[in-house]
Amino acid sequence: PTSGQVVLMSPDFFISAAPGGAGAESAAVAAYSPTSKEFLVAWRQGDGRANLFDIHAQRVDLLGNLLGGDLTLTYDVHWQTTPAIAHDPLSNSFLVVWSNFTEPKGPGGVQARRVDAGTGVLAPTVQVFTGLEGYTPDVTLIPNTGNYLITYFNATVHYGLRVDASGVTIAGAAPMPLLAGSKSYNGWSVDFSPVSNSFFAVLHGSAAEDWGIEFDVNGISTGLITATSTGVKEGNYNPRVAAPMVLDAHCRSNIRSIRYLDTNPSSTSLRFFILC
Repeated sequence: PTSGQVVLMSPDFFISAAPGGAGAESAAVAAYSPTSKEFLVAWRQGDGRANLFDIHAQRVDLLGNLLGGDLTLTYDVHWQTTPAIAHDPLSNSFLVVWSNFTEPKGPGGVQARRVDAGTGVLAPTVQVFTGLEGYTPDVTLIPNTGNYLITYFNATVHYGLRVDASGVTIAGAAPMPLLAGSKSYNGWSVDFSPVSNSFFAVLHGSAAEDWGIEFDVNGISTGLITATSTGVKEGNYNPRVAAPMVLDAHCRSNIRSIRYLDTNPSSTSLRFFILC
């Protein structure tokens, strides 16, 4: 293959079937355990019950073989969606977070559950946050600490909260306001760079364009940028960010790859750019 060409290592393989052949499966996410050499894939699972969705997961090895059975992270009479996953090598466990809405009238919030890599053993569900909303949660490992930063949107503000490997709030930690005024209840992605020792998030801005914001472990912002230049179009969807541990030969800084889906009335495209 030529430089930069994407090579598919295998055909598509089957992970899960909707129960009884009914109920949509969506919002799939994955994380990898180098220790156990396995992935954990999680998704929102509909099972035919009206307006009720749960969170399921499945362990998968490097060859695409399914390990163990379907992991039911939630099954109740409430509404869960938009899972996110991260892996902690110190405990060799995954932490799955998701948005939860208590039927029929709330409150909303964010829940989390630890899944041990290698065994699939589930820890109890943790109520991370309870409030008006709790949209678009994400979870990001803080390297070499055994802790994570869980971020979420609530009542026009993005917040961050430091938790341990099981999703329990660290003693003395409190929700940190990260950004207000974005209107981005449905688009938010965070990663951490050990090179710059900072987090970076991409999100929908207050108008047509997406924003990017850098902040430290204490939630202090070190810069806000306009991350896209799409002009007058229908909008951008599903922004994502990744921060690999590499140095660019030109800027000698951290490289962050930002991906977003750009749509307009005549075309739809997946776009990437590099932020130094």
